[in-house]
Amino acid sequence: MKPTKKLKLIFFTLFTLFTGSMAFSQAVGQPEPTRDLEMQVGREVARWEDELSLRAKQAALMERKFIEFALKREEVLKTDIPQEAKIKQLVALKLQETRDMRDILTGPQYERYLELLEAEADE
Repeated sequence: MKPTKKLKLIFFTLFTLFTGSMAFSQAVGQPEPTRDLEMQVGREVARWEDELSLRAKQAALMERKFIEFALKREEVLKTDIPQEAKIKQLVALKLQETRDMRDILTGPQYERYLELLEAEADE
């Protein structure tokens, strides 16, 4: 049973609309990071590269993740909600960022990452 030209055209059109709308929604939904933020994240990633011996792909993924969460933190700080609610949201974001690192890092790297975060928190 061969697909007809009309059916192929319908599938192609639906695919184009779906992928186009997904790309557009992602581009509009997240603001662009400032140059200062990119530099700050770059320094942070360089530090983690040294501490965790990251591969290039891991460093790039970590950089994107740090930028994503930095933008989310800025959004929370800009909201007009009580300070306690902001703190809860910021803590939740940090926990989620830490969990997301599990997808980027190897098991031993992730364990070291947690150890270093804990040491920083104790300082």
